[in-house]
Amino acid sequence: MKYFRKYLEIKKNLTNNNKIVKNFSFLSLLQIFNIIAPLITYPYLIRVLGSENYGLIIYVQSLVIFLAIFVGFGFNWVGTKEVSIHRNSISKTSEIVSAILIIKLFLFIIVVCVLSIITNFVPILQNNKLLVFFTLWMCINEIIFPIWYFQGKEDMKYITYITMVSKLFVLGFIFVIIKKPDDYIYLPLVYGIGAIISGIISLYIIFFVHKIKIYIPKIKIIYFYFNEAKSYFLSNILVSFREKSSLLIIGSVLSMSEVSYYDLAQKIAELFRLPFITLKDVVFPSIANSRNYLKLNKIYYLSLVLAVFTSFIVFILTPLIVNILGGPSMIEAVEVTRIFIFIIPLSIISMYFGVSIIIFGKKESYRDSVIVSFMTYLTLILVFLLSNNLTFYTVLISSFISILSEIFYKNHHIKKINYNEITF
Repeated sequence: MKYFRKYLEIKKNLTNNNKIVKNFSFLSLLQIFNIIAPLITYPYLIRVLGSENYGLIIYVQSLVIFLAIFVGFGFNWVGTKEVSIHRNSISKTSEIVSAILIIKLFLFIIVVCVLSIITNFVPILQNNKLLVFFTLWMCINEIIFPIWYFQGKEDMKYITYITMVSKLFVLGFIFVIIKKPDDYIYLPLVYGIGAIISGIISLYIIFFVHKIKIYIPKIKIIYFYFNEAKSYFLSNILVSFREKSSLLIIGSVLSMSEVSYYDLAQKIAELFRLPFITLKDVVFPSIANSRNYLKLNKIYYLSLVLAVFTSFIVFILTPLIVNILGGPSMIEAVEVTRIFIFIIPLSIISMYFGVSIIIFGKKESYRDSVIVSFMTYLTLILVFLLSNNLTFYTVLISSFISILSEIFYKNHHIKKINYNEITF
Protein backbone atom coordinates (compact mmCIF):
# COMPACT_ATOMS: atom_id res chain seq x y z
CA MET A 1 0.00 0.00 0.00
CA LYS A 2 2.87 2.33 0.83
CA TYR A 3 4.48 1.83 -2.59
CA PHE A 4 1.13 2.21 -4.34
CA ARG A 5 0.60 5.61 -2.67
CA LYS A 6 4.13 6.59 -3.66
CA TYR A 7 3.38 5.54 -7.24
CA LEU A 8 0.23 7.67 -7.30
CA GLU A 9 2.15 10.64 -5.90
CA ILE A 10 4.87 10.32 -8.55
CA LYS A 11 2.28 9.92 -11.29
CA LYS A 12 0.46 13.03 -10.09
CA ASN A 13 3.69 15.06 -10.07
CA LEU A 14 4.56 13.89 -13.57
CA THR A 15 1.08 14.78 -14.79
CA ASN A 16 1.27 18.25 -13.21
CA ASN A 17 4.73 18.89 -14.63
CA ASN A 18 3.61 17.70 -18.05
CA LYS A 19 0.68 20.11 -17.87
CA ILE A 20 2.99 22.98 -16.94
CA VAL A 21 5.35 22.15 -19.83
CA LYS A 22 2.42 21.91 -22.25
CA ASN A 23 0.90 25.21 -21.11
CA PHE A 24 4.31 26.87 -21.11
CA SER A 25 4.74 25.78 -24.73
CA PHE A 26 1.34 27.11 -25.79
CA LEU A 27 1.65 30.35 -23.82
CA SER A 28 5.19 30.85 -25.16
CA LEU A 29 3.88 30.52 -28.69
CA LEU A 30 1.10 32.97 -27.88
CA GLN A 31 3.46 35.52 -26.36
CA ILE A 32 5.96 35.09 -29.18
CA PHE A 33 3.27 35.94 -31.72
CA ASN A 34 2.22 38.96 -29.67
CA ILE A 35 5.79 40.28 -29.59
CA ILE A 36 7.25 38.99 -32.85
CA ALA A 37 4.32 40.01 -35.08
CA PRO A 38 4.86 43.77 -34.52
CA LEU A 39 8.62 43.30 -35.01
CA ILE A 40 8.04 41.57 -38.36
CA THR A 41 6.03 44.52 -39.64
CA TYR A 42 8.09 47.18 -37.85
CA PRO A 43 10.85 47.56 -40.51
CA TYR A 44 8.16 47.91 -43.19
CA LEU A 45 5.95 50.34 -41.24
CA ILE A 46 8.76 52.61 -40.05
CA ARG A 47 9.99 52.99 -43.63
CA VAL A 48 6.55 53.43 -45.25
CA LEU A 49 4.86 55.60 -42.63
CA GLY A 50 7.93 57.47 -41.35
CA SER A 51 8.96 57.98 -37.74
CA GLU A 52 6.55 60.93 -37.23
CA ASN A 53 3.36 59.08 -38.27
CA TYR A 54 4.45 55.88 -36.57
CA GLY A 55 5.28 57.84 -33.42
CA LEU A 56 1.78 59.39 -33.51
CA ILE A 57 0.19 55.91 -33.62
CA ILE A 58 2.29 54.80 -30.63
CA TYR A 59 1.43 58.03 -28.78
CA VAL A 60 -2.33 57.44 -29.16
CA GLN A 61 -1.93 53.76 -28.23
CA SER A 62 -0.08 54.79 -25.07
CA LEU A 63 -3.10 56.83 -24.02
CA VAL A 64 -5.72 54.21 -24.92
CA ILE A 65 -3.77 51.45 -23.17
CA PHE A 66 -4.46 53.18 -19.84
CA LEU A 67 -8.17 53.08 -20.63
CA ALA A 68 -7.81 49.40 -21.60
CA ILE A 69 -6.24 48.73 -18.19
CA PHE A 70 -9.24 50.42 -16.59
CA VAL A 71 -11.55 48.07 -18.53
CA GLY A 72 -9.37 45.09 -17.54
CA PHE A 73 -9.52 46.25 -13.90
CA GLY A 74 -7.14 43.67 -12.44
CA PHE A 75 -9.20 40.68 -13.60
CA ASN A 76 -6.20 39.04 -15.27
CA TRP A 77 -5.02 38.25 -11.73
CA VAL A 78 -8.38 37.71 -10.02
CA GLY A 79 -10.02 35.89 -12.94
CA THR A 80 -7.08 33.53 -13.36
CA LYS A 81 -6.95 32.78 -9.64
CA GLU A 82 -10.71 32.22 -9.22
CA VAL A 83 -11.10 30.10 -12.36
CA SER A 84 -8.07 28.04 -11.30
CA ILE A 85 -9.61 27.32 -7.89
CA HIS A 86 -13.11 26.52 -9.24
CA ARG A 87 -12.16 25.05 -12.62
CA ASN A 88 -14.13 21.84 -12.02
CA SER A 89 -17.41 23.61 -11.25
CA ILE A 90 -19.31 24.84 -14.32
CA SER A 91 -21.82 26.76 -12.20
CA LYS A 92 -19.11 28.59 -10.23
CA THR A 93 -17.03 29.24 -13.34
CA SER A 94 -20.15 30.59 -15.09
CA GLU A 95 -20.64 32.96 -12.18
CA ILE A 96 -17.02 34.18 -12.41
CA VAL A 97 -17.13 34.68 -16.18
CA SER A 98 -20.55 36.38 -16.13
CA ALA A 99 -19.64 38.78 -13.33
CA ILE A 100 -16.32 39.78 -14.88
CA LEU A 101 -17.75 40.31 -18.38
CA ILE A 102 -20.59 42.46 -17.02
CA ILE A 103 -18.19 44.60 -14.99
CA LYS A 104 -15.88 45.02 -17.98
CA LEU A 105 -18.75 46.04 -20.26
CA PHE A 106 -19.87 48.68 -17.75
CA LEU A 107 -16.29 49.99 -17.44
CA PHE A 108 -16.00 50.15 -21.24
CA ILE A 109 -19.03 52.45 -21.42
CA ILE A 110 -17.37 54.76 -18.89
CA VAL A 111 -14.14 54.68 -20.92
CA VAL A 112 -15.90 55.73 -24.14
CA CYS A 113 -17.52 58.68 -22.37
CA VAL A 114 -14.23 59.79 -20.78
CA LEU A 115 -12.28 59.46 -24.03
CA SER A 116 -14.89 61.52 -25.89
CA ILE A 117 -14.39 64.35 -23.41
CA ILE A 118 -10.58 64.13 -23.42
CA THR A 119 -10.44 64.11 -27.22
CA ASN A 120 -12.26 67.45 -27.41
CA PHE A 121 -9.80 69.18 -25.06
CA VAL A 122 -6.39 67.81 -26.12
CA PRO A 123 -5.29 69.38 -29.45
CA ILE A 124 -3.24 66.44 -30.73
CA LEU A 125 -6.19 64.09 -30.09
CA GLN A 126 -8.73 66.55 -31.45
CA ASN A 127 -6.81 66.61 -34.74
CA ASN A 128 -6.72 62.80 -34.86
CA LYS A 129 -10.21 61.76 -33.68
CA LEU A 130 -10.53 58.94 -36.22
CA LEU A 131 -7.18 57.48 -35.15
CA VAL A 132 -8.29 57.60 -31.50
CA PHE A 133 -11.61 55.94 -32.36
CA PHE A 134 -9.94 53.11 -34.30
CA THR A 135 -7.47 52.55 -31.44
CA LEU A 136 -10.37 51.78 -29.09
CA TRP A 137 -10.03 48.18 -30.26
CA MET A 138 -7.58 47.77 -27.37
CA CYS A 139 -10.43 48.33 -24.89
CA ILE A 140 -12.85 46.05 -26.77
CA ASN A 141 -10.17 43.36 -26.77
CA GLU A 142 -10.09 43.46 -22.95
CA ILE A 143 -13.74 42.40 -22.89
CA ILE A 144 -14.01 39.78 -25.61
CA PHE A 145 -10.58 38.13 -25.35
CA PRO A 146 -10.62 36.52 -21.86
CA ILE A 147 -7.11 35.07 -21.71
CA TRP A 148 -7.48 34.95 -17.90
CA TYR A 149 -10.14 32.25 -18.28
CA PHE A 150 -7.89 29.94 -20.30
CA GLN A 151 -4.95 30.59 -17.99
CA GLY A 152 -7.09 29.66 -15.00
CA LYS A 153 -8.21 26.47 -16.75
CA GLU A 154 -4.55 25.82 -17.62
CA ASP A 155 -5.67 25.12 -21.17
CA MET A 156 -3.90 27.49 -23.52
CA LYS A 157 -4.16 25.55 -26.77
CA TYR A 158 -7.41 27.17 -27.95
CA ILE A 159 -6.31 30.72 -27.28
CA THR A 160 -2.91 30.08 -28.89
CA TYR A 161 -4.39 28.74 -32.12
CA ILE A 162 -6.87 31.62 -32.29
CA THR A 163 -4.16 34.22 -31.74
CA MET A 164 -1.91 32.70 -34.37
CA VAL A 165 -4.66 32.83 -36.99
CA SER A 166 -5.66 36.43 -36.14
CA LYS A 167 -2.03 37.62 -36.11
CA LEU A 168 -1.39 36.05 -39.50
CA PHE A 169 -4.52 37.83 -40.76
CA VAL A 170 -3.22 41.15 -39.43
CA LEU A 171 0.27 40.61 -40.87
CA GLY A 172 -1.11 39.92 -44.33
CA PHE A 173 -3.46 42.90 -44.38
CA ILE A 174 -0.80 45.34 -43.16
CA PHE A 175 1.29 44.67 -46.27
CA VAL A 176 -1.82 44.89 -48.47
CA ILE A 177 -3.43 48.03 -47.00
CA ILE A 178 -0.52 50.15 -45.72
CA LYS A 179 1.20 51.52 -48.84
CA LYS A 180 1.93 55.21 -48.18
CA PRO A 181 2.41 57.60 -45.21
CA ASP A 182 -1.26 58.69 -45.16
CA ASP A 183 -2.36 55.08 -44.62
CA TYR A 184 -1.25 55.29 -40.97
CA ILE A 185 -4.91 55.88 -40.05
CA TYR A 186 -5.80 52.35 -41.13
CA LEU A 187 -3.17 50.54 -39.05
CA PRO A 188 -5.15 50.42 -35.75
CA LEU A 189 -8.24 49.45 -37.76
CA VAL A 190 -6.44 46.36 -39.11
CA TYR A 191 -5.26 45.48 -35.60
CA GLY A 192 -8.80 45.91 -34.30
CA ILE A 193 -10.42 43.63 -36.87
CA GLY A 194 -7.92 40.87 -36.04
CA ALA A 195 -8.57 41.29 -32.29
CA ILE A 196 -12.36 41.20 -32.70
CA ILE A 197 -12.21 38.01 -34.80
CA SER A 198 -10.06 36.24 -32.19
CA GLY A 199 -12.29 37.52 -29.37
CA ILE A 200 -15.49 36.23 -30.96
CA ILE A 201 -13.95 32.78 -31.52
CA SER A 202 -12.67 32.57 -27.94
CA LEU A 203 -16.10 33.49 -26.54
CA TYR A 204 -17.64 30.81 -28.76
CA ILE A 205 -15.31 28.23 -27.20
CA ILE A 206 -16.17 29.38 -23.68
CA PHE A 207 -19.94 29.37 -24.16
CA PHE A 208 -20.46 26.52 -26.63
CA VAL A 209 -17.48 24.19 -26.19
CA HIS A 210 -16.92 24.57 -22.44
CA LYS A 211 -20.67 25.07 -21.83
CA ILE A 212 -20.22 28.14 -19.63
CA LYS A 213 -23.54 29.91 -19.06
CA ILE A 214 -23.73 33.70 -19.25
CA TYR A 215 -26.24 35.41 -16.95
CA ILE A 216 -26.59 38.47 -14.72
CA PRO A 217 -25.45 37.52 -11.17
CA LYS A 218 -26.76 39.19 -8.03
CA ILE A 219 -25.37 42.62 -7.22
CA LYS A 220 -23.51 41.32 -4.16
CA ILE A 221 -21.71 38.72 -6.31
CA ILE A 222 -20.72 41.33 -8.90
CA TYR A 223 -19.50 43.59 -6.11
CA PHE A 224 -17.47 40.74 -4.61
CA TYR A 225 -15.41 40.27 -7.79
CA PHE A 226 -15.17 44.01 -8.33
CA ASN A 227 -13.88 44.45 -4.79
CA GLU A 228 -11.40 41.56 -5.21
CA ALA A 229 -9.92 43.23 -8.29
CA LYS A 230 -9.60 46.75 -6.86
CA SER A 231 -6.13 46.35 -5.38
CA TYR A 232 -4.83 44.66 -8.51
CA PHE A 233 -6.34 47.39 -10.69
CA LEU A 234 -4.57 50.14 -8.78
CA SER A 235 -1.32 48.18 -9.01
CA ASN A 236 -1.77 47.57 -12.75
CA ILE A 237 -2.57 51.18 -13.57
CA LEU A 238 0.41 52.47 -11.58
CA VAL A 239 2.83 49.92 -13.08
CA SER A 240 1.54 50.74 -16.56
CA PHE A 241 1.85 54.44 -15.87
CA ARG A 242 5.49 53.93 -15.01
CA GLU A 243 6.11 51.75 -18.09
CA LYS A 244 3.85 53.40 -20.69
CA SER A 245 3.64 57.03 -19.65
CA SER A 246 7.23 57.51 -20.80
CA LEU A 247 5.96 57.49 -24.39
CA LEU A 248 3.30 60.09 -23.56
CA ILE A 249 5.84 62.27 -21.76
CA ILE A 250 8.40 62.03 -24.57
CA GLY A 251 5.73 62.73 -27.21
CA SER A 252 4.43 65.75 -25.31
CA VAL A 253 7.79 67.24 -24.34
CA LEU A 254 10.15 66.06 -27.10
CA SER A 255 8.90 64.78 -30.50
CA MET A 256 7.08 61.92 -32.25
CA SER A 257 10.35 60.75 -33.84
CA GLU A 258 11.83 60.29 -30.39
CA VAL A 259 8.70 58.37 -29.40
CA SER A 260 9.59 55.98 -32.25
CA TYR A 261 13.16 55.53 -30.92
CA TYR A 262 11.92 54.85 -27.41
CA ASP A 263 9.22 52.49 -28.68
CA LEU A 264 11.75 50.43 -30.63
CA ALA A 265 13.98 50.12 -27.55
CA GLN A 266 10.97 49.06 -25.49
CA LYS A 267 9.93 46.45 -28.06
CA ILE A 268 13.39 44.89 -28.12
CA ALA A 269 13.53 44.72 -24.32
CA GLU A 270 10.02 43.21 -24.17
CA LEU A 271 11.02 40.56 -26.70
CA PHE A 272 13.84 39.29 -24.49
CA ARG A 273 11.74 39.59 -21.32
CA LEU A 274 9.04 37.47 -22.94
CA PRO A 275 10.18 33.96 -21.85
CA PHE A 276 10.27 35.01 -18.19
CA ILE A 277 6.80 36.60 -18.27
CA THR A 278 5.47 33.51 -20.02
CA LEU A 279 6.95 31.19 -17.40
CA LYS A 280 5.39 33.29 -14.63
CA ASP A 281 1.97 33.23 -16.33
CA VAL A 282 2.14 29.45 -16.70
CA VAL A 283 3.20 28.58 -13.14
CA PHE A 284 1.01 31.15 -11.36
CA PRO A 285 -2.31 29.20 -11.58
CA SER A 286 -0.63 25.98 -10.45
CA ILE A 287 1.24 27.59 -7.56
CA ALA A 288 -1.78 29.69 -6.56
CA ASN A 289 -3.69 26.43 -6.27
CA SER A 290 -0.99 24.30 -4.58
CA ARG A 291 0.89 27.09 -2.72
CA ASN A 292 4.13 25.32 -3.56
CA TYR A 293 6.63 28.02 -2.56
CA LEU A 294 9.64 25.75 -3.10
CA LYS A 295 8.77 25.38 -6.79
CA LEU A 296 8.34 29.16 -7.11
CA ASN A 297 11.69 29.69 -5.43
CA LYS A 298 13.50 27.42 -7.91
CA ILE A 299 11.81 29.03 -10.91
CA TYR A 300 12.76 32.48 -9.62
CA TYR A 301 16.47 31.70 -9.32
CA LEU A 302 16.57 30.00 -12.72
CA SER A 303 14.80 32.99 -14.32
CA LEU A 304 17.17 35.48 -12.71
CA VAL A 305 20.32 33.68 -13.90
CA LEU A 306 18.95 33.38 -17.44
CA ALA A 307 17.84 37.03 -17.42
CA VAL A 308 21.34 38.26 -16.53
CA PHE A 309 22.89 36.08 -19.23
CA THR A 310 20.31 37.21 -21.82
CA SER A 311 20.85 40.88 -20.97
CA PHE A 312 24.60 40.54 -21.50
CA ILE A 313 24.16 38.96 -24.96
CA VAL A 314 21.53 41.48 -26.07
CA PHE A 315 23.69 44.39 -24.87
CA ILE A 316 26.47 43.27 -27.23
CA LEU A 317 24.13 42.68 -30.18
CA THR A 318 22.02 45.85 -29.76
CA PRO A 319 23.50 47.84 -32.72
CA LEU A 320 22.89 44.92 -35.06
CA ILE A 321 19.33 44.35 -33.80
CA VAL A 322 18.40 48.05 -34.09
CA ASN A 323 19.85 48.29 -37.60
CA ILE A 324 17.94 45.21 -38.79
CA LEU A 325 14.61 46.38 -37.37
CA GLY A 326 14.73 50.13 -37.90
CA GLY A 327 17.53 50.83 -40.34
CA PRO A 328 20.19 53.58 -40.13
CA SER A 329 17.58 56.27 -39.39
CA MET A 330 16.77 54.61 -36.04
CA ILE A 331 20.38 54.33 -34.83
CA GLU A 332 19.63 56.73 -31.97
CA ALA A 333 17.65 53.92 -30.35
CA VAL A 334 20.84 51.91 -29.65
CA GLU A 335 21.88 53.59 -26.40
CA VAL A 336 18.30 53.76 -25.14
CA THR A 337 17.90 50.03 -25.81
CA ARG A 338 21.09 49.23 -23.91
CA ILE A 339 19.79 51.03 -20.86
CA PHE A 340 16.47 49.19 -21.20
CA ILE A 341 18.34 45.87 -21.18
CA PHE A 342 19.64 46.54 -17.65
CA ILE A 343 16.03 46.78 -16.45
CA ILE A 344 15.23 43.19 -17.54
CA PRO A 345 16.80 41.39 -14.50
CA LEU A 346 15.27 43.96 -12.15
CA SER A 347 11.82 43.46 -13.63
CA ILE A 348 12.20 39.67 -13.18
CA ILE A 349 13.00 40.11 -9.48
CA SER A 350 10.08 42.49 -9.00
CA MET A 351 7.70 40.19 -10.89
CA TYR A 352 8.43 37.12 -8.76
CA PHE A 353 8.36 39.09 -5.54
CA GLY A 354 4.90 40.27 -6.60
CA VAL A 355 3.75 36.71 -7.32
CA SER A 356 4.94 35.63 -3.86
CA ILE A 357 3.02 38.41 -2.13
CA ILE A 358 -0.16 37.62 -4.10
CA ILE A 359 0.05 33.92 -3.22
CA PHE A 360 0.27 34.88 0.45
CA GLY A 361 -2.98 36.81 -0.09
CA LYS A 362 -1.41 40.17 0.85
CA LYS A 363 -3.05 42.31 -1.86
CA GLU A 364 -2.49 45.47 0.17
CA SER A 365 1.27 44.88 0.37
CA TYR A 366 1.43 44.30 -3.39
CA ARG A 367 -0.58 47.46 -4.02
CA ASP A 368 1.52 49.54 -1.62
CA SER A 369 4.77 48.39 -3.24
CA VAL A 370 3.52 49.65 -6.59
CA ILE A 371 2.41 52.96 -5.03
CA VAL A 372 5.92 53.44 -3.62
CA SER A 373 7.40 52.72 -7.05
CA PHE A 374 4.95 55.04 -8.79
CA MET A 375 5.57 57.94 -6.40
CA THR A 376 9.33 57.49 -6.81
CA TYR A 377 8.99 57.56 -10.60
CA LEU A 378 6.63 60.54 -10.61
CA THR A 379 8.86 62.55 -8.26
CA LEU A 380 11.95 61.95 -10.38
CA ILE A 381 10.12 62.81 -13.63
CA LEU A 382 8.88 66.08 -12.12
CA VAL A 383 12.38 66.95 -10.87
CA PHE A 384 13.90 66.35 -14.31
CA LEU A 385 11.06 68.18 -16.04
CA LEU A 386 11.24 71.27 -13.82
CA SER A 387 15.02 71.39 -14.14
CA ASN A 388 14.82 71.11 -17.98
CA ASN A 389 16.74 67.82 -17.91
CA LEU A 390 14.02 65.52 -19.25
CA THR A 391 15.58 63.25 -21.90
CA PHE A 392 15.51 59.60 -22.97
CA TYR A 393 18.11 58.83 -20.38
CA THR A 394 16.57 60.63 -17.41
CA VAL A 395 13.21 58.96 -18.11
CA LEU A 396 14.95 55.56 -18.07
CA ILE A 397 16.91 56.43 -14.92
CA SER A 398 13.59 57.29 -13.27
CA SER A 399 12.19 53.87 -14.26
CA PHE A 400 15.34 52.12 -13.03
CA ILE A 401 15.25 53.73 -9.59
CA SER A 402 11.49 53.27 -9.22
CA ILE A 403 11.77 49.51 -9.89
CA LEU A 404 14.54 49.28 -7.28
CA SER A 405 12.29 50.97 -4.71
CA GLU A 406 9.51 48.47 -5.52
CA ILE A 407 11.88 45.51 -5.11
CA PHE A 408 13.09 46.69 -1.69
CA TYR A 409 9.54 47.23 -0.48
CA LYS A 410 8.31 43.81 -1.68
CA ASN A 411 11.34 42.03 -0.25
CA HIS A 412 10.73 43.67 3.12
CA HIS A 413 7.14 42.42 3.21
CA ILE A 414 7.99 38.90 2.03
CA LYS A 415 10.39 38.54 4.96
CA LYS A 416 7.85 40.09 7.28
CA ILE A 417 5.16 37.61 6.22
CA ASN A 418 7.21 34.41 6.52
CA TYR A 419 10.92 34.39 5.81
CA ASN A 420 11.28 30.70 6.68
CA GLU A 421 8.92 29.38 4.00
CA ILE A 422 10.03 31.61 1.16
CA THR A 423 13.39 33.35 0.89
CA PHE A 424 14.43 35.25 -2.21
